[in-house]
Amino acid sequence: MKGLKRLLPFIIGLTILMMGYYGGWWDYFLKRSSTPATTLKPAVPSIDIIKSKLAGWDKEKKSWEIEADRIWQTEDGSYVYFHKITHGVAYSVKDKRIDFTAGWARWERMKEMLYLGGNLEAKVDDITMKTVAAVLNYRTEKLTSDTGVQYNRKEAWATAQSIRVNFSEEEVTLEGDLVLVQNNDHITADGLIYNQKTETYHLIGPKGVMINP
Repeated sequence: MKGLKRLLPFIIGLTILMMGYYGGWWDYFLKRSSTPATTLKPAVPSIDIIKSKLAGWDKEKKSWEIEADRIWQTEDGSYVYFHKITHGVAYSVKDKRIDFTAGWARWERMKEMLYLGGNLEAKVDDITMKTVAAVLNYRTEKLTSDTGVQYNRKEAWATAQSIRVNFSEEEVTLEGDLVLVQNNDHITADGLIYNQKTETYHLIGPKGVMINP
């Protein structure tokens, strides 16, 4: 009887070992303990497209269409990222079409905002603009940039620190160290407001005019 009591702990331990071996418990613990933290990878996007075109829709209306070298999308579709945009079109902004190229873009569905950057070049009607980065807000129907801008229209061009294109009002505002060149005449001011309907503009804080003969 005493001998049986002495062997009982050994028998219990052996039983646990055998159950662990055949039941697969030890494989679970060994694998878990042998996996270093450095091998864990971050979550990958649900969609990763190479050299393709993707379109975004709001109900039954197309919001944008972007062709890029690479496109990522999060699992819930809230964020879409674009790298090296060869051609993009933004629709639905006061029934205007904005054609653009850029180094990158990010669509935030919940905010209804399209972020554009990486030497952005955009064209709306007869207006073209170049800037480092800009934001297109579908709710306010405004395109804004404060990274310095070059603005061109027909035979006039201008440079300024910021631009705001209000599509609902059909109005363009340039502000900050404005230089306007028209018919070889140079005008400097704090800014200007251009009305696309009347094709007229007025200066904000005019500073000087240099008229070339």
